[in-house]
Amino acid sequence: MCNSDHHGFTRRSFAGLALAGATSLALPRDAWAADTWRKEDVVLDALCLMCIDYRLPSASVSAFDNVAGGYPGPGPRKFDLVALAGASLAATSETTFLPSAAGFWQQFGAAWALHSVQKLIVLDHMECGAFNVQFNNGDKLPYDRELELHKQQMRRLKQILPQHARAVGAPETMPVEFWIYLTPDDVTHPPTHLDDI
Repeated sequence: MCNSDHHGFTRRSFAGLALAGATSLALPRDAWAADTWRKEDVVLDALCLMCIDYRLPSASVSAFDNVAGGYPGPGPRKFDLVALAGASLAATSETTFLPSAAGFWQQFGAAWALHSVQKLIVLDHMECGAFNVQFNNGDKLPYDRELELHKQQMRRLKQILPQHARAVGAPETMPVEFWIYLTPDDVTHPPTHLDDI
């Protein structure tokens, strides 16, 4: 016969644990943890969208942090971050990167629901493999043609942003900023703000 007292665990202590567990299930959800995140707890300046390119993660995060280059950014740790191949293209593609577009807008909705992001900041870069794949069968695009395609996708993103914002309850007039690394192999040059989009 097994003596449960030998292990320091009696039927009475088990009943107490079971009662405590059942009671905790009846508590309001906010009582589960003191640090439960709610929308009103965290408001972030921006949702930032960047490309996955291996050359740019550190420089892009620094750009968003407003540490380098003297250009406007939301500030250190004041943004949600999404990295998808093609950046602006990942939010607008209706062909090659269509699943990325659905994923981006889902993340946009989450950033709004969780953190009330105040604007969208999009950071593209030249020599982007995703643009080569979508628009030139994977071959390198001529520089001027690629730059125009980035601008086209940015204009498209700006055009569709209000409908996606409306769908998740965000302001249809949410501001959006567009930036691009014109020389991605030399990230000592800060990205350029495209204010003509």
